[in-house]
Amino acid sequence: MDLLREDASFAADAVNGSGTVDLSQTQFDALDSFTFNVGSGTFRQSTLLRQLNAGQYAAVPSQMMRFVYSGGRVRQSLVQRRRAEGNLFSIGQYGPRYE
Repeated sequence: MDLLREDASFAADAVNGSGTVDLSQTQFDALDSFTFNVGSGTFRQSTLLRQLNAGQYAAVPSQMMRFVYSGGRVRQSLVQRRRAEGNLFSIGQYGPRYE
């Protein structure tokens, strides 16, 4: 668990250090998961973050869905992951683990 905490801390630090709006725990968790997957640099430079910091909370799930490509192709596993993160962000619903 210590190794996982250490490995995942960069994502939490990026969310905490880049966001300027209040977040619920589930919103933070969704952004933490997203950032862990796409990387802190990508998160910090994203339109998602700009819209979030402008208070456009409703735009976050659709912005997450822009990150479903790997090797230039849509990956169903990433579609599922982004949907789960979007649901967690928007309605506070923890979904099934990503496959």
